[in-house]
Amino acid sequence: MFWGGADGLRSEHHNGREEVHVNNGITQREESMTTIMAFRLASVVTAINVLVSSGFSIAAIIRPQVLVPPEPVRTRASLLLAMYAAAPRIPLALFVLGAIYKQATPALLILGAVAGVMQLLDAGIGLFQRDLRKWAGPLLFAVLQFFVVYSASHIRADHAVNQARINETLSSFGLP
Repeated sequence: MFWGGADGLRSEHHNGREEVHVNNGITQREESMTTIMAFRLASVVTAINVLVSSGFSIAAIIRPQVLVPPEPVRTRASLLLAMYAAAPRIPLALFVLGAIYKQATPALLILGAVAGVMQLLDAGIGLFQRDLRKWAGPLLFAVLQFFVVYSASHIRADHAVNQARINETLSSFGLP
């Protein structure tokens, strides 16, 4: 007989078969808190990521001298390139904020992965320019973004597996 493991399960052996009892309240509460914390962390990191990225893109349109050396004259071509840079970032930021507001975890994870890829590409551009400030920041954001997306997706998957196991155990005892 095994009582009260760290995972909230209790195992008993009766007539050669094992029965598993789930301390449903504690297990679900702990998993819910872990899932909530993972969603909050993913929300904060992703929101900061897309808002900073959008902010730099908008700054490139309004005041390009903030991002590029002041020598180049602002041309119609540089304005168009800045607008092309901002075009995908602004809707991404709006979709991320919408996913956070709606607490749509799958959408947030997908959008977070997209934001991480965009930051990784920005880091590549900064590396191409050989400018430490333009590749280190985006690379840090990309790594952090991929970490929270990976963590949140695994916690969500683990929670779903554990919830299915709990439901199966409860149904075997005739409980809803």
